[in-house]
Amino acid sequence: MSEGFRTPPEELQHLLGQIAELKATLREIAGRLSQIEQHVKRAFRLPKSPPSRRTSAHQPRAPLPPPTLSPSDALKLFDELPPLLESHGREGVERRLGGLEIPDLKLIVQELGAPLPSKPSRKALTAAIFGRVNESLLLSRNRNITSPRSAAGDATGSADADGTTKVPQRRPTNG
Repeated sequence: MSEGFRTPPEELQHLLGQIAELKATLREIAGRLSQIEQHVKRAFRLPKSPPSRRTSAHQPRAPLPPPTLSPSDALKLFDELPPLLESHGREGVERRLGGLEIPDLKLIVQELGAPLPSKPSRKALTAAIFGRVNESLLLSRNRNITSPRSAAGDATGSADADGTTKVPQRRPTNG
């Protein structure tokens, strides 16, 4: 067999043999290095593990500045939002909230008891406030779609101009 030319299976075997030799050599080097480290630690009485030097690429975010609103001001501002949503729509509320800084938005979300996002972004905080504004609007409307059971037999159930149904009051029972 000539040394210059090998068949593909022979070349594969030759390369696998070289890889195995290199791995064995690297294992020997790693073992010898470990022995030297242990000797240095014992000789100079160094701690078993070196102090961790965490040099990460990203810097931790600077903490948010304190909010400029007080908790009571935050709730007053929120009380302005549902009527603003009804009169000017979503854009009006977005304009009103757009003038606030992130710490103020975060304070409003905290005061409303809405869940805080893990990374407080303007978009996430605004979405949480919008959720509470919509909830407030829905809860402020008292619209009975179906007639109450006590008024089902009463054909004279009257509706107000805004479409809400008057519910008859229960009579106190003597008992």
